Amino acid sequence: MGDRERQSEVTFAVTLGGDQLFVRTITETLRDIERLLADIEIRVRDIGESSIQWRWGANSELAVVASVNGVSKEQLERIVDDAQSGFEGARQAFRRHARPQWPESFGPKAIKSANNILKRLDHLQSITVHAENREPLVIEAAEISETVMARKPLKSRQRLRSSVEGRLELISHRGRLRASIKEYGTTTDVQCMFPDGMLEQIKHLFDRRVIAEGLVSYRENGTPISITDVTNLSERKSGRPLEDFIGAAPDLTGGLSTDDFMSKMRGYDKD
Repeated sequence: MGDRERQSEVTFAVTLGGDQLFVRTITETLRDIERLLADIEIRVRDIGESSIQWRWGANSELAVVASVNGVSKEQLERIVDDAQSGFEGARQAFRRHARPQWPESFGPKAIKSANNILKRLDHLQSITVHAENREPLVIEAAEISETVMARKPLKSRQRLRSSVEGRLELISHRGRLRASIKEYGTTTDVQCMFPDGMLEQIKHLFDRRVIAEGLVSYRENGTPISITDVTNLSERKSGRPLEDFIGAAPDLTGGLSTDDFMSKMRGYDKD
């Protein structure tokens, strides 16, 4: 294909980030991409039905390409630009636990298809949306997946400035670094999104007990879902062993033996 022919094409791409991608996930996402773009086209071109034929792109990402053939390049670029703008607006709204305000060119089918794509973050790590002539938009599962998947009103979700303590675990190092914290005590996996400037600091903390401070999303039962906007990450150092304190308070037991004192503290007498 010559350079001139390529210049008459417009591409829209969605990249699914995950260690395991099922064929069904890929095919259903492609169908949603086509429905999304077709619905926007109907409104951008003010026509009764879609006529643009999208075909598979050249790379491994879910890229669809349309040629300028009866449709102006400006209209094609408007279609893919609106599509990415819709995802960007949805991400910002979901991060605030608000309902997204979709672009005017989004009809019911486009909204449903966009939501279907975002719901796949329930079992993916990220989705990257890339429209022609625009910087890629990366949507992390840690940012919005619980909100997107929630069936109850969005206001039931809580986001607080807090901290999460547990073992830092590497999820994937392919592409963008992804990690989670297995919370101490509950073993809950908390998805983490760290700023790029913290990546070097993170690398030596994997498999160690850490404390992360940031914006924590909680379920209704109080367990954490994810932590974003991390401002501090530090290793949780072990405290001094109890043996170091022997003799520090010799009268602590009031003259009782250790066994008798512990029995009293637990609320029952020693046999």
